[in-house]
Formats: sequence, structure tokens, C-alpha cells
Amino acid sequence: MRTTHANLVDPKLVTLRNPDIKNDPVSMGPTYNNLCEHCREREATVHVAVVSWPSGEQLQHLCELCYPEIEAARIQSYATQPALPLPVDIEDITASEYLDACARAAANGPDKLVLRHICDELKRFPATRARLAIELLTMAKHSLDQNDDAFSLIGIGAQFGDLIDAVRLAEFIGLLESIIHQSVNLMAQYSLPPSQHPFGMGLSMAILALKRADPSRLAAIRERLASQPEREGLPNYRAAIEYFEKKAPQ
Repeated sequence: MRTTHANLVDPKLVTLRNPDIKNDPVSMGPTYNNLCEHCREREATVHVAVVSWPSGEQLQHLCELCYPEIEAARIQSYATQPALPLPVDIEDITASEYLDACARAAANGPDKLVLRHICDELKRFPATRARLAIELLTMAKHSLDQNDDAFSLIGIGAQFGDLIDAVRLAEFIGLLESIIHQSVNLMAQYSLPPSQHPFGMGLSMAILALKRADPSRLAAIRERLASQPEREGLPNYRAAIEYFEKKAPQ
């Protein structure tokens, strides 16, 4: 018997062998009766768990002969939309257009080639990468202004700014500093431990990016935060500062 788990976003399968769940009606689902759900004749020895959103996990119990046909049809359904044409104006791409390409690639297999083409082309345009870094970090800052988590925007923006040119370096550093202060303040507003806080990942990414860009500016933030007294109305302020200090050691 073999049990497979599949994710509808990624058609790759992970095959697991778990004899402990054999003949367990709770694990195998209420419809399992030892027969293949497709042919209703042979014993079901292949058990497929398809995890999708928002329907959750769906179980299928198939025989060895029916499984290849059913699995091939399911995999073919992953990419039902044709890929968009390869863009030719990569130098002028905006942050919103790049994020749209990422979303399409996650939802539709053929569009992964489009996203790969965009990423490969962006290596030729350092000025475009610098502009995207600024646009993405600005979007992240606006998200934090609305108390929304922005770790993905911070992560992509920091990646594009890894080799940012001197012309936009000051703007890049200023955005990272604002994001760090905003993240610390947001984390301090809640009693949830910083290590479990949704803003913690974005803060860690911003710290690493600022450390690469200008370690002295990061050290200045550390000293400024360490010298500030407890603030009323922020129950977790000291814990948030300690989390920052842990991520940005001297």
C-alpha cells in the first residue's frame, strides 16, 4: 500500500509508505471500503490525499491499474490556462506587474516560464532592479501603515536591492529604517511573543538587508531603541526590543 499527498498549487507528488493507517477507517475516510473508487473491482492499494484551498483535503482510494490514469488526468488539470506571451519590455516593468507575474506563476504552471524569463532579463538591468526595490519597499511601508503584514514585499524588495547603486542607496536605506521602526512598534502593540508574531519575519528580512547596505545605520537604530524607556500602551515593547537586539547583535 502507498499513500501519496499532492498540493494543487504544485503538482509534485511525495510518496509515503505508512502501514499504520491500513484498514483504519478514521485515517482513510468514511468512504473507504477496500475497493478502488474508480473500477469498484480491485483492492484499493493506492491512497491519494489531495490538499487544496478552500476545500481542504480530499482522499481517493485507487487500485494500481487505475491510479496512473486518474493521476495523469489530475496533473493535466493543473495548467488549464495557456501562458501569457513572454514580455519584451522588462526594463520598464513595475512592481505591480512583477507581483502579478509571481501570482500567475504560482497558479498556472506554464506561467513559471514567463516569470523565469522576467527574472533572467532583470539581471541585465541593475537600474530596473533598484527601482523595483524602492517600489516594493514603499508598498511594504504602506502595508505596515495599515497594520498589514508585508514580509513578502520586504523580502522581494530586499533581494532586488542587494546590489543597489549609489544613486538610490540613501532612499533604500531610509525605507528599511522606516520598516524596522514600524515593525517593532507593531510587534510591541500585541501580547503575542515576538518570535511568533507575523511581523517578525519582515523585521528580520529588513534587518539583514540594512546590515548589508549600511551596518552603521543598523547599529544606530539598535542604540536608539536600547536607550528608549518603556512606553505606555505598548505591553510588549521591551520584548520587541529584545527580539530586535537578538536579530541585530552588536
